[in-house]
Amino acid sequence: MKHILWVLLFCLACRQPEQAPTRLFEEGFEEVCDGMPCGWAQTGGDDGAVRFVETIFAGEHGVRLTGDGAAVRGPGGPARTATLTFGTVEARISGVCDVGALLVVEAALVDTDRSLSDTFTGFVSLPEDYTEGVRYVQLTGATALLDGGITGGMFGGVVNVQVSAVAFRVQGSGQCTVDHIVIDDTGFTDTPRPSSC
Repeated sequence: MKHILWVLLFCLACRQPEQAPTRLFEEGFEEVCDGMPCGWAQTGGDDGAVRFVETIFAGEHGVRLTGDGAAVRGPGGPARTATLTFGTVEARISGVCDVGALLVVEAALVDTDRSLSDTFTGFVSLPEDYTEGVRYVQLTGATALLDGGITGGMFGGVVNVQVSAVAFRVQGSGQCTVDHIVIDDTGFTDTPRPSSC
């Protein structure tokens, strides 16, 4: 029994390092085409409710959405092999919102092996000032990918997934400006640790 305990302790101490997250999507809004970030288009709100603007530093850009229902949609990225857990992906967003304005984030994901798709959605209250740092939000799916479209069913698994589009929408009065967004599979807040052995 004593030897079994030592083996178990050794296994715990010498566990493999955690795997780094897979970057599924990243947008910094630095390329402009016809007055908007390249590939992005206004999909909701009054005319001019979505604009390409300078953000925290001169030469740093983002997209500003003004008023309830203001919305913008942009392109996705290449397919990647990722690990989804509990049907979620995680987003890291740098930006600001007025008090009372909530940013709705949507990512359209496609399981490229099975041609199944789902929209993953999250709601985030961004700070009023850029110095308060980034916000993290889980984007959760509800249909095909969550309900067995990925290996392992609703508890997730490894999947070849593509973010085919990303969208933002303002809920409430005021405006939100998004400077940068990153979408990863699970675990971006945990940096990979070296093996203990």
